[in-house]
Amino acid sequence: MEPASVYTEAGGVVEACIVAAMLALAAYNALVGLTLRDGAHDAYVAYAFSSAAVYTTYFTFPWLPFEGLGWPPETVRSALNHVASALGLAMALVFTERFLALSERVPPAGRLFGGAALALLFGTPVLVLLLPASTTEAVLGVAGGLAIAAALSAGLHELAAGQRAARFFVLAWLPLAVAGALFAPVAIGLTEAPLVSGRTLAAAHFLEMLLLAFALTDRLRWATERDLLRQRALLGDLRVELAQKGDVGEYRLGALLGAGGVGRVYRATHRLLERDAAVKLLPPQRFGPEATRAFAKEARLTSRLRHPNV
Repeated sequence: MEPASVYTEAGGVVEACIVAAMLALAAYNALVGLTLRDGAHDAYVAYAFSSAAVYTTYFTFPWLPFEGLGWPPETVRSALNHVASALGLAMALVFTERFLALSERVPPAGRLFGGAALALLFGTPVLVLLLPASTTEAVLGVAGGLAIAAALSAGLHELAAGQRAARFFVLAWLPLAVAGALFAPVAIGLTEAPLVSGRTLAAAHFLEMLLLAFALTDRLRWATERDLLRQRALLGDLRVELAQKGDVGEYRLGALLGAGGVGRVYRATHRLLERDAAVKLLPPQRFGPEATRAFAKEARLTSRLRHPNV
């Protein structure tokens, strides 16, 4: 292995702050992801940590020596950077596939993204061991450009198809696409004088990560609203069915006793026990997590009442 000449940019306070901000964003989303159990969020966290590793090994920080490993420090640095870059690209593809649900919506595209991610994960270590660092760097530069183009293309396609959560996703890739295109001539070995510095590329990458975090939040909000609309539609159908059949579980509904801001109360009779009762129903427009919790709490409190007239 030989070092790539591009790994000579000194890392100072600004570069360290960018890497620290990446790590902080990744750590925060890792904590949030513990409660979500969402594949897209997990892929984002892996992508964020690997992106931070890319710039940790790109800049020559004086407090991160790579001596004593049997190879020249710059050789070790470039090899680690290439592996981190491959991991980042693979996780970017996995994140795109899971965020846009390509395996469900466009199965061939989902398989393509998954296959490309596996090729990067298993192929890059072979390139690092067998090829010069400059060649590996050029291959990864081309792969990075293709990955960004594929993510943007998939995002625009899903946005045109009506997936509103793809808005921030598409916006997030634009700064990295622009900065990456300006930095590409150095990465693929066409020139030694980059149009943008590594610091600018790292800042654009952090901006992309921040916007992708917003995209995840937006995706979760739209998914929650979509599920609520579906549940309200189901409740509306159930309400029509109940009005036609006059039954709620084991109770046969009778006359309407009263209605308020929370729901409607009906006279009911238990079909098996022939015992009178009052049944309260929530309207579909009131359905939601908070209303459901309040309704359950009211039911528990009412069940504790002990009075001859209740």
